Parts: sequence; structure tokens; C-alpha cells
Amino acid sequence: MNFIALTKIYDIFKEKIVFFLLAFAFVFKIQWATPIILLLLFISFFDKSKNADSNVVKKLCFVFGSIIFLYILSYFFQFDSSPRLIIRSLGFVFIPLLFLLKKFSLCQIKNFAYSFLVLQLMHILYIDFIVIQYYLFSTVRSFELFNSLVENKFILERPYFALNCLLSIVCIKFVLDNSNIKKGLLFCFLAIIVLTLFIIAARLAMGISVLLSFLFFLKEKKIVYFIMLSSILAITIISNRYIIQRIAIEKGEPRIAIWQCAKSIVDEKGFNYFIGTFSSEVVDNKLIACYNSKEVSNGPYWWIGKNNYKYNTHNQFLWFFTSYGLVGTILFLLIFVIHSIHFYKYKNDYSLFFVLIFLFQCMFENVLSRQLGIYVFIWFCFLFINSSKTIQKNE
Repeated sequence: MNFIALTKIYDIFKEKIVFFLLAFAFVFKIQWATPIILLLLFISFFDKSKNADSNVVKKLCFVFGSIIFLYILSYFFQFDSSPRLIIRSLGFVFIPLLFLLKKFSLCQIKNFAYSFLVLQLMHILYIDFIVIQYYLFSTVRSFELFNSLVENKFILERPYFALNCLLSIVCIKFVLDNSNIKKGLLFCFLAIIVLTLFIIAARLAMGISVLLSFLFFLKEKKIVYFIMLSSILAITIISNRYIIQRIAIEKGEPRIAIWQCAKSIVDEKGFNYFIGTFSSEVVDNKLIACYNSKEVSNGPYWWIGKNNYKYNTHNQFLWFFTSYGLVGTILFLLIFVIHSIHFYKYKNDYSLFFVLIFLFQCMFENVLSRQLGIYVFIWFCFLFINSSKTIQKNE
């Protein structure tokens, strides 16, 4: 095999294959993401198309670096005895570094967006098949049985599957803005995504998907399509008691007890509002103790206890405040502030979509508690920063 052939294979790999593999990791197998991103980082060191001149990228890199620096300080001064948080959050370092070294080409971003959409469509169809099979062939239907189906049959937990669905809407917008694919196909895919979120009753994502769809169709001047989609969703809600139960919170909202436990940490005498407990471990231990307290155990949400290590603050901002006080919370909020200014200054809709998706997600989930949440948060935080021609010209 001659040198020219090897060069072509290398070009195909770095332009297409590696982005397909990364999309696959985000959709199905997050364990693959770390070596793939590190490989991209390695390639970027030797890539002639380096570009680190974006002020927004530099600001975001500084914020992410500052956050993990807090984690390191906490471990160094032994407020956290385990380096687990640092290891889990290493994406705060190498993903921003990747975007600092290289501005991906339009072709590369397209390849990732196409791959992510195709793979997520496969995932959605798999989920829809499971749910439709349940409704058609299950002799017994109940809130508990459907919840069990979601927990046992889904590849990803519902919040993360729903998050990927919302991020697919961003990718649809990018493909629509930068390719000649027929709009009708993309509109149908958008409708499938939103309908799936309603079928599985992903409460938070349901509302955000409707808002994104409205902005999407408003931009395309296709409001009639949004009205049609809303009508289908209304019929879906009315005809599905499970969705109604989830929306109306008929089975209760455990976050009430969870947030009360988090509040009890803040209310403790000696709590430092500036740096919090300065330890994620201290927060976790205090939450576990509260979840297993007599007050919670005797209440309607007794099941969140039993020495359960799964239930965190279910609010990323609250986690930062209890763990790292105003310092950590302000640093995390700066990410959204930077994107909001970016949208206002350059009219980059992708920054707006990022803020809408993750701001609301972080109000009800600890997105950064899992590797998948960390990776998609940071990846999509940077990916579309330079997508606008106006931005590229000005920066």
C-alpha cells in the first residue's frame, strides 16, 4: 500500500470514522468516548488546521479549568479523600483542550451531526418498539409496570436518553442550516423525537422539546407545522393515563424530600456560603444520612433512603452551592452567561439552544454526575460555537 493510499485512509478516518465512533459512544456506549476523544486530541497536535483564536472558546476553557481546579484543591486539602470526582471529571480538561487546539471544519461537524442523528434514530425506534409492544400486548398496565419497563429495558436511563433526544434537535437544526437534505425528512424526524419523549413521559424534556420545536418552526416560518405537532401531542396526552400521571405528579415528587435534605446542609450552623462544604463527599454523606433519617423514612418518599447512593441533589446548581459555595456556583453559571452573551452578540441560535436545554436539565438533574452527562455537556458547549459565518468573520 503506497503513501497516497495511506494518506487517504487517514483523512477518511479523521474526517468521518472517528466522529461516527464518537457519536456511537454518546448514543450507546459512553465508555468508548474517552479513548476516541483522546485520539482526536492526539491528532490535533499534528493537524495543520489548528485554530485557537476564538475568545469564547478561551473563556469557556478558563471556566472549565477553574471548576476542576476546585475539585483538585478539595482533594489536595483532603476535604475529599477520594480522587473519584477528579477522575470522572477529566473531560473538563481534555475536551476544552481539544477545542482550544483545533477548530473543526464544517465537514467534520456535519459528519458528527449526521452520525449522531442516524444512531439516535436507531435508538429512538428501539425505544418506540418496546413501548408500542407494551401497549399492544401487555395484559396488565400500571404506572409501576411502565416505570419498571423504562428501568429494565432502556439502554440509557430515561433522563440521559431524553437529553440525547433534545441534542438531536440541535443537530437537526445544524443539518438543516448547512446541507441540502429535504426539510420534510428533518421535520418528520423532529416530530418523531418529540412524540417519543411524550410517549415515554420524560417530563422535563417534553416541555423543552416543545419550546425548541416552536423556535425551530418559527425560524423556518412553518408555524402551521408546530400547530399540527401540538395537536398530535395533545391527543397523545389525553389518550395516555401514564403521561397524565407523570405530568400531574399523581405519584408524588421525590425531589421535594431531596431538596429539603440539600437545604438542611445549607441551614447547618457554620455552613460557608463562599466555598460551601468544599467537598462533594461531605455533601453525599450528609444527603445519605438525611435520606435514611426517621423523618424521611416515615414519609411518602421513604424509598429514596435505605442507604441509597443513587439520589444526589437532583439540581446541579444546588450541588455546586452545597459542595463549593458561591465560588463553584458562579463558575458554573458563567458557562450559561458566556453562551447567552454569545447568542445576544452574534445571534448564534446554537448557544440559545444549549442554554435552554442544559439550564432546565440542570435545574432538575445532576447532569455532571455521570460520564455521559459530562461529555455531552462539554462537547455541545463547544461544538457549534463557530458555526455562524458572522462569528467566523468577526473572530
